[in-house]
Amino acid sequence: MNNKLSLINHEGDCLWAVRNEVDEIVIYDQWRSLVTTLTIPEFCSWIDGEFDITDSHDKPWNWNKEHKEAKPSMFKLLNFLK
Repeated sequence: MNNKLSLINHEGDCLWAVRNEVDEIVIYDQWRSLVTTLTIPEFCSWIDGEFDITDSHDKPWNWNKEHKEAKPSMFKLLNFLK
């Protein structure tokens, strides 16, 4: 299982995630601050663009609004979730 994934990368990781031991997704920002912890269904809702995640410097991130090249491939995303 791949337990770490760069979620949004604009010349460096803006948001990245780690799967913890209880199958939650822990999201960190570029300053290595913990942003939020999501269940897998909540994480999928964020990927669907249902809500924003706000980093430690109050910047909101919406998955659907990010450029395709700034996000991991669907293969990497699915591999991270399985």
